[in-house]
Amino acid sequence: ERLEALRTLVTAAREQVRTGRGSVFDLHRAELDLLGAELDLARSPADRLAVWEKAVTAAKELEDRLARLVALGPVANIDLI
Repeated sequence: ERLEALRTLVTAAREQVRTGRGSVFDLHRAELDLLGAELDLARSPADRLAVWEKAVTAAKELEDRLARLVALGPVANIDLI
């Protein structure tokens, strides 16, 4: 139940970022919350490793999103909070 709610939150945050209404930081936070829940449910070392690999991917995606924002030029301070 918690996992499904967090998946829904990540999906909504992605849509908000895609439409310019959301923050990449809010999306990243939602992704980390989801990964934390997945890690809590991981039973084996292989399962935990898979979650950590997703975390690395999420961090790389945040880096890419931020690089695209920087390439666009100045952004409002509120966008960086």
